[in-house]
Amino acid sequence: MGSTDSLTVRDSLLHHLCVYGQHLGQIFGEDDYSRNSKRLSQREIEVLKKMSWGESTKVMAVSLGISEFTVQNYVQSAIRKLEVFNRVQGVAEALRRGIIQ
Repeated sequence: MGSTDSLTVRDSLLHHLCVYGQHLGQIFGEDDYSRNSKRLSQREIEVLKKMSWGESTKVMAVSLGISEFTVQNYVQSAIRKLEVFNRVQGVAEALRRGIIQ
């Protein structure tokens, strides 16, 4: 599978996850999510944006001037605060909440 195919699959997956997240928001009510959400730091938001662009931990570390370990800590912290289980869900939830675009 070429890089163009990978982008198409990734974009399609993110789109479907966002639509799914919007449906959950409608079912459970937006207020239920925002009341229970924990505030993300600017760095956590920045890392979520970079993840949504498909950047690897290594690329993020270089561009932010921090270690890969520190990037992983920001990722895990954001995932925990968003109350999801992995990176894809984290990006989808951040998109659904309007934290990132």
